[in-house]
Amino acid sequence: MSKSVTLSLLLWILPLWLFAGAPTDYPYYQKKLHELKQMKQTDLLFLGDSLTDYHNWSRFGKHFNAGIAGDTTDGLLYRMEYILDKKPETIVLMIGINDLLQGIKRQNG
Repeated sequence: MSKSVTLSLLLWILPLWLFAGAPTDYPYYQKKLHELKQMKQTDLLFLGDSLTDYHNWSRFGKHFNAGIAGDTTDGLLYRMEYILDKKPETIVLMIGINDLLQGIKRQNG
């Protein structure tokens, strides 16, 4: 594997390890949650974890990036009331990798 490919992989994977399990009371989580609460209505909202948070979505036009590095499905569900208040026309959802990395089991019921 070339050095550039290895470096690229590390730059994508490292944030997953650094923020995996980031609870909702972490300063970064609170900062992003505050931004979401302050946001006005948007038609296009990207929602997810670090894969969403760190990506440049500008080619899709006017949007709001509500991705939070280290977020899990539970954290996303915690934010849903704020997200739905904004009445987005389209939500792009990418979540679950941190659940897998942390071994969080799906609850039946």
